Amino acid sequence: MMISDKSLMKISFLVAVVGIVCLFITNLVIQPENLSIGNITSSKVGREVIVSGIISSMSTKDGHVFITLDDNNSNIKVVMFATTARNYPAVYNLTRNDKVTAKGKVENYKGELEIIADVIERCLL
Repeated sequence: MMISDKSLMKISFLVAVVGIVCLFITNLVIQPENLSIGNITSSKVGREVIVSGIISSMSTKDGHVFITLDDNNSNIKVVMFATTARNYPAVYNLTRNDKVTAKGKVENYKGELEIIADVIERCLL
């Protein structure tokens, strides 16, 4: 028994539509959560987040960027590894008191929460 070309086209179209809907829903579910620094808790470990704050300290070592990011009440360490930082050379020009937004994954390193950043950008406000 063979499937007709018309039936095969209908099945292909249905599968494509279902795939697009699944991609759309997945994109909505995995969007990074925009949080204040104080709302980052151990329950957020492994989750993608976006935070904004003021750089209170910054250093670089072997191309890696280490930032302490403060908001009014809290602070968190933000790390951007050299392999990522090379794609964002402006990150090396950031300085203390710059207001930035960082996007990355919350991790627990030696008992402290930190963000492993995919992006760190100076706020244009």
